[in-house]
Amino acid sequence: PVTISTRASTNMLLLLLLSLVGTSGAFCVNPSLSSSSSLSSSSLSAETTVATSSSSSSTMVSDIETIDLQYTEFTHPSSSSSSPSKSDSDLPPAILLHGLLGSKRNFASLGQSLSAQLNNKRRIIAVDLRNHGENSVETWRDDMSYGIMAGDVMKVLDRIGLDRAVLIGHSMGGKVAKAAALLHPDRVAGLVVMDIAPVQYRCDEPHWGSVKRTIESIVSIPLDQCTDKRDVDRALRSAVQDPALRAFVMTNLDQCRDSGSLRWKINVEAIARQLNDIAGFDVCPSDGSSIKQSPAADGGSGGSGGRS
Repeated sequence: PVTISTRASTNMLLLLLLSLVGTSGAFCVNPSLSSSSSLSSSSLSAETTVATSSSSSSTMVSDIETIDLQYTEFTHPSSSSSSPSKSDSDLPPAILLHGLLGSKRNFASLGQSLSAQLNNKRRIIAVDLRNHGENSVETWRDDMSYGIMAGDVMKVLDRIGLDRAVLIGHSMGGKVAKAAALLHPDRVAGLVVMDIAPVQYRCDEPHWGSVKRTIESIVSIPLDQCTDKRDVDRALRSAVQDPALRAFVMTNLDQCRDSGSLRWKINVEAIARQLNDIAGFDVCPSDGSSIKQSPAADGGSGGSGGRS
């Protein structure tokens, strides 16, 4: 493996990684990041490990109900860079996967920037993972295991007509990307994972404990007794003291223009019930081997949350 120590911005780091991914075979990128909060990541200061990944036959996730996820594709300016080495169709698209309580909207600036700045252009697509973002209430499901969420992403590739893609995941989205690479290796051209390791995180650890308290606080708020978003913000302050993190959580709150009623755009009840699964990583590679669960201290900041 090749180790890259960098204090680059998010854009610069991903520009570097995407210049490596897809040039010859597949690459697995596993950064070990530190963040002040497990649900937020304002910068990337990481020691990034790049290792080649092996190719094998894909094993489809069977006996599960995948859903149609919402996604957004970012387009670059029509003017092409000077003498690009490859065209858009030659390079696997990049799929951006957000973290817990995040959405594809978190990648709006990043997606536009990548699509404009990459010398070798490729399609840049951001996805709303299940129970998050603009996915309708009709698609909400209790199951949030990483195997089934990886199946959702594979269904996105099928709908778009893509054989392979580079998966870029932050925090929970990073675990989804890793699960997809393990279960469907022939469909993952490259892997960029930020702020997460494929291990079991525990609620007695500071970072994951903060995630658990945040989710429990969201669930406990009686929205029918709140008149506006300011009431909800005040109700969150005791458990979520960081104003930036609280503002991020509030992006998931919607208020009806006509009735004034408030509702969460995310399936908070299912997320709360599935926190143990989200904290873990119970995925077996397609070759039947197992992944040994390690303490979170051995592999990252423990940030299974998700502002990307």
